[in-house]
Amino acid sequence: MKRSIVLCILFILSVCCFNKKALAAGEGVGIDFGYTGPIDRYTGEPINDESDTMVSGSVTLSDGTSYDMDSHMFVFSVSGEKFNCSVADGMVVTESVTFDSASSSNFAVYKDGKKLEADVEEVDEPGKYSVVLSSNQQSDQVMTFQIVNNITGKLNYYRLPANFEVTSVDKDGEIFDTTTTRVDLSKEGSYEINYICTATEIAYRLAVTIDHTPPVIVFNGVDKKNLARGPVTIEGIDANDKVVITRGDDTVRLDSKSRLTDSGYYEVSISDEAGNTVNKSFRILLYFNIQAWIFFAIVIVLVIGVAVTLYISKKKLRVR
Repeated sequence: MKRSIVLCILFILSVCCFNKKALAAGEGVGIDFGYTGPIDRYTGEPINDESDTMVSGSVTLSDGTSYDMDSHMFVFSVSGEKFNCSVADGMVVTESVTFDSASSSNFAVYKDGKKLEADVEEVDEPGKYSVVLSSNQQSDQVMTFQIVNNITGKLNYYRLPANFEVTSVDKDGEIFDTTTTRVDLSKEGSYEINYICTATEIAYRLAVTIDHTPPVIVFNGVDKKNLARGPVTIEGIDANDKVVITRGDDTVRLDSKSRLTDSGYYEVSISDEAGNTVNKSFRILLYFNIQAWIFFAIVIVLVIGVAVTLYISKKKLRVR
Protein backbone atom coordinates (compact mmCIF):
# COMPACT_ATOMS: atom_id res chain seq x y z
CA MET A 1 0.00 0.00 0.00
CA LYS A 2 2.76 2.41 0.97
CA ARG A 3 4.66 1.46 -2.16
CA SER A 4 1.61 2.34 -4.31
CA ILE A 5 1.28 5.75 -2.64
CA VAL A 6 4.96 6.50 -3.22
CA LEU A 7 4.67 5.50 -6.88
CA CYS A 8 1.64 7.80 -7.33
CA ILE A 9 3.48 10.74 -5.78
CA LEU A 10 6.51 10.16 -8.02
CA PHE A 11 4.24 9.98 -11.09
CA ILE A 12 2.51 13.29 -10.22
CA LEU A 13 5.85 15.03 -9.64
CA SER A 14 7.21 13.76 -12.97
CA VAL A 15 4.12 15.04 -14.85
CA CYS A 16 4.45 18.47 -13.25
CA CYS A 17 8.14 18.68 -14.15
CA PHE A 18 7.40 17.65 -17.73
CA ASN A 19 4.67 20.32 -18.12
CA LYS A 20 6.95 22.97 -16.68
CA LYS A 21 9.72 22.07 -19.13
CA ALA A 22 7.28 21.95 -22.01
CA LEU A 23 5.94 25.40 -21.17
CA ALA A 24 9.46 26.76 -20.87
CA ALA A 25 10.48 25.24 -24.19
CA GLY A 26 7.30 26.50 -25.90
CA GLU A 27 7.41 29.98 -24.40
CA GLY A 28 6.99 32.55 -27.15
CA VAL A 29 6.13 30.10 -29.92
CA GLY A 30 2.37 30.67 -29.91
CA ILE A 31 0.99 31.62 -33.31
CA ASP A 32 -1.11 34.76 -33.60
CA PHE A 33 -3.81 33.78 -36.09
CA GLY A 34 -4.73 37.42 -36.51
CA TYR A 35 -1.41 37.93 -38.30
CA THR A 36 -0.82 37.23 -41.97
CA GLY A 37 2.67 37.60 -43.37
CA PRO A 38 6.26 36.44 -42.91
CA ILE A 39 6.90 34.22 -39.88
CA ASP A 40 9.95 32.43 -38.56
CA ARG A 41 9.66 28.82 -39.73
CA TYR A 42 11.24 27.53 -36.50
CA THR A 43 9.57 29.63 -33.79
CA GLY A 44 6.30 30.54 -35.52
CA GLU A 45 6.75 34.19 -34.49
CA PRO A 46 6.17 37.12 -36.90
CA ILE A 47 9.45 38.40 -38.29
CA ASN A 48 10.40 41.90 -37.15
CA ASP A 49 13.47 44.08 -37.16
CA GLU A 50 14.63 42.62 -33.84
CA SER A 51 14.48 38.99 -35.01
CA ASP A 52 17.67 37.16 -34.02
CA THR A 53 17.09 34.33 -36.49
CA MET A 54 17.49 36.52 -39.57
CA VAL A 55 20.81 37.15 -41.24
CA SER A 56 21.96 40.34 -42.88
CA GLY A 57 22.45 40.88 -46.55
CA SER A 58 20.45 40.43 -49.74
CA VAL A 59 19.12 37.26 -51.35
CA THR A 60 18.64 37.21 -55.13
CA LEU A 61 15.44 35.54 -56.36
CA SER A 62 15.00 33.69 -59.64
CA ASP A 63 12.70 36.32 -61.17
CA GLY A 64 15.36 39.03 -60.95
CA THR A 65 14.12 40.60 -57.73
CA SER A 66 15.89 40.34 -54.39
CA TYR A 67 15.03 40.26 -50.70
CA ASP A 68 16.72 42.55 -48.18
CA MET A 69 17.18 40.61 -44.96
CA ASP A 70 17.72 43.79 -42.93
CA SER A 71 14.62 45.76 -43.99
CA HIS A 72 12.52 42.66 -44.80
CA MET A 73 11.66 44.24 -48.14
CA PHE A 74 11.45 42.80 -51.64
CA VAL A 75 13.59 44.93 -53.97
CA PHE A 76 12.44 45.48 -57.57
CA SER A 77 15.03 46.89 -59.99
CA VAL A 78 13.71 48.46 -63.19
CA SER A 79 15.77 50.56 -65.63
CA GLY A 80 18.43 51.17 -62.99
CA GLU A 81 15.89 52.32 -60.39
CA LYS A 82 14.69 50.46 -57.33
CA PHE A 83 11.35 50.03 -55.57
CA ASN A 84 11.09 48.29 -52.18
CA CYS A 85 7.90 46.57 -50.99
CA SER A 86 7.01 44.41 -47.99
CA VAL A 87 5.28 41.85 -50.24
CA ALA A 88 6.34 39.99 -53.38
CA ASP A 89 4.87 40.40 -56.85
CA GLY A 90 1.48 38.64 -56.96
CA MET A 91 1.12 38.15 -53.22
CA VAL A 92 -2.28 38.24 -51.44
CA VAL A 93 -2.44 39.52 -47.85
CA THR A 94 -4.96 40.71 -45.28
CA GLU A 95 -2.75 43.25 -43.51
CA SER A 96 -1.20 46.55 -44.56
CA VAL A 97 1.58 46.76 -47.15
CA THR A 98 4.49 49.19 -46.91
CA PHE A 99 6.78 50.37 -49.69
CA ASP A 100 9.19 53.07 -50.76
CA SER A 101 11.16 54.04 -53.85
CA ALA A 102 14.85 53.72 -53.08
CA SER A 103 16.17 56.06 -55.74
CA SER A 104 13.33 57.60 -57.75
CA SER A 105 10.04 59.47 -57.46
CA ASN A 106 8.86 58.13 -60.81
CA PHE A 107 7.07 55.19 -59.19
CA ALA A 108 3.27 55.44 -58.91
CA VAL A 109 0.91 53.19 -56.94
CA TYR A 110 -2.56 52.40 -58.31
CA LYS A 111 -5.53 50.91 -56.44
CA ASP A 112 -8.23 49.33 -58.61
CA GLY A 113 -6.96 51.39 -61.53
CA LYS A 114 -6.90 54.75 -59.70
CA LYS A 115 -3.62 56.49 -58.95
CA LEU A 116 -2.85 57.16 -55.28
CA GLU A 117 -1.08 60.18 -53.84
CA ALA A 118 2.62 60.34 -54.62
CA ASP A 119 3.81 60.36 -50.99
CA VAL A 120 1.82 57.31 -49.83
CA GLU A 121 4.07 54.74 -48.11
CA GLU A 122 1.49 52.33 -46.69
CA VAL A 123 -1.87 50.96 -47.83
CA ASP A 124 -4.36 48.83 -45.93
CA GLU A 125 -7.67 49.10 -47.81
CA PRO A 126 -8.85 45.96 -49.66
CA GLY A 127 -8.27 46.14 -53.40
CA LYS A 128 -5.96 45.23 -56.27
CA TYR A 129 -2.77 47.29 -56.36
CA SER A 130 -0.13 47.82 -59.01
CA VAL A 131 3.15 49.73 -59.03
CA VAL A 132 4.17 51.50 -62.25
CA LEU A 133 7.45 53.16 -63.20
CA SER A 134 7.10 56.06 -65.64
CA SER A 135 10.27 57.19 -67.43
CA ASN A 136 11.20 58.42 -70.90
CA GLN A 137 7.54 58.61 -71.92
CA GLN A 138 7.18 54.90 -71.14
CA SER A 139 5.35 53.10 -68.33
CA ASP A 140 6.47 49.75 -66.97
CA GLN A 141 4.48 47.70 -64.46
CA VAL A 142 6.82 46.79 -61.62
CA MET A 143 4.66 44.53 -59.49
CA THR A 144 1.11 43.81 -58.30
CA PHE A 145 -0.46 42.64 -55.05
CA GLN A 146 -3.89 42.29 -53.50
CA ILE A 147 -5.29 43.12 -50.06
CA VAL A 148 -8.46 41.27 -49.01
CA ASN A 149 -10.69 41.22 -45.95
CA ASN A 150 -10.44 38.33 -43.50
CA ILE A 151 -13.84 37.31 -44.90
CA THR A 152 -13.76 37.60 -48.68
CA GLY A 153 -15.38 36.46 -51.88
CA LYS A 154 -12.71 38.06 -54.05
CA LEU A 155 -10.55 34.92 -54.34
CA ASN A 156 -11.36 31.82 -56.38
CA TYR A 157 -7.78 30.61 -56.16
CA TYR A 158 -4.39 31.74 -54.94
CA ARG A 159 -1.52 31.28 -57.38
CA LEU A 160 1.64 31.77 -55.38
CA PRO A 161 4.28 34.24 -56.58
CA ALA A 162 7.48 32.98 -58.19
CA ASN A 163 9.96 31.51 -55.67
CA PHE A 164 7.15 30.43 -53.30
CA GLU A 165 5.76 26.98 -52.52
CA VAL A 166 2.84 25.73 -50.44
CA THR A 167 3.78 23.78 -47.31
CA SER A 168 0.27 23.07 -46.03
CA VAL A 169 -3.37 24.12 -46.45
CA ASP A 170 -5.97 23.73 -43.72
CA LYS A 171 -9.67 24.04 -44.64
CA ASP A 172 -12.21 24.07 -41.81
CA GLY A 173 -9.76 22.26 -39.54
CA GLU A 174 -8.81 19.56 -42.03
CA ILE A 175 -5.75 19.21 -44.26
CA PHE A 176 -6.63 20.21 -47.81
CA ASP A 177 -4.92 18.62 -50.84
CA THR A 178 -3.37 21.17 -53.18
CA THR A 179 -0.49 21.71 -55.57
CA THR A 180 2.77 23.34 -54.51
CA THR A 181 2.04 26.64 -56.26
CA ARG A 182 -1.77 27.01 -56.52
CA VAL A 183 -4.56 26.78 -53.94
CA ASP A 184 -8.17 26.28 -55.05
CA LEU A 185 -10.49 28.62 -53.12
CA SER A 186 -13.66 28.03 -55.11
CA LYS A 187 -15.35 26.24 -52.19
CA GLU A 188 -16.51 28.25 -49.21
CA GLY A 189 -14.87 27.74 -45.83
CA SER A 190 -12.07 28.88 -43.54
CA TYR A 191 -8.59 28.44 -45.02
CA GLU A 192 -5.13 28.68 -43.53
CA ILE A 193 -2.50 28.64 -46.27
CA ASN A 194 1.10 28.16 -45.16
CA TYR A 195 3.81 28.70 -47.74
CA ILE A 196 7.51 29.45 -47.93
CA CYS A 197 9.94 31.46 -50.03
CA THR A 198 12.35 28.85 -51.33
CA ALA A 199 15.18 31.37 -51.65
CA THR A 200 15.03 32.98 -48.20
CA GLU A 201 13.35 30.07 -46.35
CA ILE A 202 11.00 32.61 -44.74
CA ALA A 203 7.54 31.18 -44.03
CA TYR A 204 4.27 33.05 -44.74
CA ARG A 205 0.66 32.47 -43.80
CA LEU A 206 -2.65 33.63 -45.30
CA ALA A 207 -5.75 33.00 -43.17
CA VAL A 208 -9.09 33.85 -44.81
CA THR A 209 -12.72 32.79 -44.72
CA ILE A 210 -14.06 32.36 -48.25
CA ASP A 211 -17.68 33.40 -48.88
CA HIS A 212 -18.89 33.45 -52.49
CA THR A 213 -22.62 33.72 -51.73
CA PRO A 214 -24.10 37.13 -52.61
CA PRO A 215 -26.78 38.76 -50.44
CA VAL A 216 -30.34 37.55 -51.04
CA ILE A 217 -32.15 40.79 -51.91
CA VAL A 218 -35.79 41.19 -52.97
CA PHE A 219 -37.02 44.27 -54.84
CA ASN A 220 -40.75 44.31 -54.17
CA GLY A 221 -42.70 46.36 -56.70
CA VAL A 222 -40.32 45.92 -59.65
CA ASP A 223 -41.64 43.80 -62.56
CA LYS A 224 -39.72 41.65 -65.06
CA LYS A 225 -39.13 44.68 -67.25
CA ASN A 226 -37.49 46.49 -64.30
CA LEU A 227 -40.38 48.94 -64.08
CA ALA A 228 -42.30 49.96 -60.98
CA ARG A 229 -45.66 51.70 -60.92
CA GLY A 230 -45.41 52.62 -57.28
CA PRO A 231 -43.02 52.55 -54.31
CA VAL A 232 -40.24 49.92 -54.30
CA THR A 233 -39.42 48.09 -51.07
CA ILE A 234 -35.96 46.49 -50.77
CA GLU A 235 -35.84 43.48 -48.45
CA GLY A 236 -32.97 41.30 -47.21
CA ILE A 237 -30.39 43.98 -46.38
CA ASP A 238 -28.12 42.96 -43.50
CA ALA A 239 -26.81 45.44 -40.94
CA ASN A 240 -23.22 44.96 -42.23
CA ASP A 241 -24.12 45.35 -45.90
CA LYS A 242 -22.93 48.39 -47.82
CA VAL A 243 -25.77 50.03 -49.74
CA VAL A 244 -25.29 52.60 -52.51
CA ILE A 245 -28.36 54.01 -54.28
CA THR A 246 -28.34 56.68 -56.98
CA ARG A 247 -31.19 58.39 -58.80
CA GLY A 248 -29.77 60.21 -61.76
CA ASP A 249 -26.76 62.11 -60.44
CA ASP A 250 -28.02 62.13 -56.84
CA THR A 251 -27.26 59.69 -54.05
CA VAL A 252 -30.39 58.77 -52.14
CA ARG A 253 -31.32 56.66 -49.12
CA LEU A 254 -34.13 54.31 -48.25
CA ASP A 255 -36.85 55.67 -46.00
CA SER A 256 -37.64 54.19 -42.58
CA LYS A 257 -39.62 51.39 -44.27
CA SER A 258 -36.76 50.47 -46.67
CA ARG A 259 -38.65 52.03 -49.56
CA LEU A 260 -37.94 54.22 -52.56
CA THR A 261 -40.97 56.35 -53.37
CA ASP A 262 -39.96 59.07 -55.84
CA SER A 263 -40.30 58.44 -59.56
CA GLY A 264 -37.08 58.19 -61.57
CA TYR A 265 -34.31 55.84 -62.74
CA TYR A 266 -32.47 54.06 -59.91
CA GLU A 267 -29.22 52.12 -59.69
CA VAL A 268 -28.78 50.04 -56.53
CA SER A 269 -25.59 48.29 -55.36
CA ILE A 270 -25.60 46.15 -52.21
CA SER A 271 -22.36 44.49 -51.01
CA ASP A 272 -21.92 42.11 -48.08
CA GLU A 273 -18.93 41.87 -45.74
CA ALA A 274 -17.13 39.50 -48.12
CA GLY A 275 -17.47 41.90 -51.04
CA ASN A 276 -20.17 39.92 -52.88
CA THR A 277 -22.37 42.44 -54.66
CA VAL A 278 -25.94 42.58 -55.97
CA ASN A 279 -26.62 45.26 -58.60
CA LYS A 280 -30.09 46.29 -59.75
CA SER A 281 -31.33 49.01 -62.12
CA PHE A 282 -34.99 49.95 -62.43
CA ARG A 283 -37.35 52.85 -63.08
CA ILE A 284 -40.21 54.04 -60.92
CA LEU A 285 -42.83 55.46 -63.26
CA LEU A 286 -44.84 58.56 -62.47
CA TYR A 287 -47.71 57.53 -60.23
CA PHE A 288 -50.24 59.01 -57.83
CA ASN A 289 -49.46 58.35 -54.20
CA ILE A 290 -51.69 59.30 -51.26
CA GLN A 291 -50.29 62.81 -51.13
CA ALA A 292 -50.86 63.22 -54.85
CA TRP A 293 -54.45 61.99 -54.59
CA ILE A 294 -55.11 64.37 -51.70
CA PHE A 295 -53.64 67.24 -53.68
CA PHE A 296 -55.68 66.20 -56.73
CA ALA A 297 -58.84 66.05 -54.62
CA ILE A 298 -58.17 69.52 -53.18
CA VAL A 299 -57.67 70.91 -56.69
CA ILE A 300 -60.97 69.36 -57.85
CA VAL A 301 -62.79 70.79 -54.84
CA LEU A 302 -61.32 74.24 -55.57
CA VAL A 303 -62.29 74.03 -59.23
CA ILE A 304 -65.83 72.99 -58.33
CA GLY A 305 -65.98 75.77 -55.78
CA VAL A 306 -64.87 78.36 -58.30
CA ALA A 307 -67.34 77.02 -60.87
CA VAL A 308 -70.23 77.14 -58.38
CA THR A 309 -69.26 80.65 -57.33
CA LEU A 310 -69.20 81.85 -60.94
CA TYR A 311 -72.55 80.18 -61.65
CA ILE A 312 -74.20 81.81 -58.66
CA SER A 313 -72.71 85.19 -59.56
CA LYS A 314 -74.05 84.99 -63.14
CA LYS A 315 -77.49 83.93 -61.90
CA LYS A 316 -77.72 86.92 -59.58
CA LEU A 317 -76.80 89.25 -62.44
CA ARG A 318 -79.62 87.81 -64.58
CA VAL A 319 -82.18 88.26 -61.80
CA ARG A 320 -81.39 91.97 -61.58
